[in-house]
Amino acid sequence: RDSTNHFIYLLVKADLYRGANKYPQAIAAYKNYISQKPDEPLVFLTLANTMAEAGDPQTLAVCEDIWQRFPTPQTRVGLHYIRGVYHNTKKEYATARQWLDSTIKYDYAFADAYLEKGYSWYDEGNFKAAINTFNQLVEVSPKRADGWYWLGKSYDTLQQREQAIRAYERALLYQSPFTEAEVAIARLRQQ
Repeated sequence: RDSTNHFIYLLVKADLYRGANKYPQAIAAYKNYISQKPDEPLVFLTLANTMAEAGDPQTLAVCEDIWQRFPTPQTRVGLHYIRGVYHNTKKEYATARQWLDSTIKYDYAFADAYLEKGYSWYDEGNFKAAINTFNQLVEVSPKRADGWYWLGKSYDTLQQREQAIRAYERALLYQSPFTEAEVAIARLRQQ
């Protein structure tokens, strides 16, 4: 009913759906917003990233469309990351890592690219490579609790108890409560 701010509500609605992993509703809401305000590259990138997380096969075509509309260095970095997310979602880990490495090449401090790359190594079962990647993440962004958590989880999977506990404790330092880290520490201390 707010004729001057209704666009904002569409965006909030889309973000809420995305946060709840209700991807079809989030995608529809972002598209509705874009149909009325087609000049905001960040919203286009958010739409494409949501599609990538959902494994939507139209993701790569949307990425191409975004590049045609907004050919800037920032857009390029975002699109490389989104392609990496998409391929991770599809379990095409080697291709995902190529795109994520390209993201990092263009923006060394793009912490989410390290996180996604670490996920790909972890999901593929290469825990040493995951540890290396998560170590790079916490070097670039030392206050990322999720980076410390996944570093701990990778050490934990390799049964490197002390390193896992230290990493989980760092996760708790930057995010408290962090239930998964707390449970892991308690479990490891009982062993």
